Amino acid sequence: MKRLMIVDDEESFTRLMALNVEDTGDYEVRIVNDASQATRVARLYRPDVVLLDILMPGKSGIKLAEEWQADPELSGIPLVFLTAAMSKEQPMVEGGVLDKFPVLVKPVSFLDILRQLEAVVSGR
Repeated sequence: MKRLMIVDDEESFTRLMALNVEDTGDYEVRIVNDASQATRVARLYRPDVVLLDILMPGKSGIKLAEEWQADPELSGIPLVFLTAAMSKEQPMVEGGVLDKFPVLVKPVSFLDILRQLEAVVSGR
């Protein structure tokens, strides 16, 4: 079974997403609603893929991704950014990719999220 970690400050979204993903029978899901806890949880949980919100209070998903890419223990974890908006200080998204990671923009269907997770986990 694959391990998915969802890092997003919207608790209702993360609960619904976790239920839907777990219903596929292919994933075990860990939710993190506080970005300041994400690194600690990632080290303990060892996810196969992370669904990562960009705009969060305290620490952005982009900042987390940068920190993880500089960390030998976390740099190999595939990320999928999921966001409702992009702020002005964030890099331009080209071709649905931000800093080499795929980006899904809300609203997005559950099936599209699942397809992207599968593509990233399988290395496609």
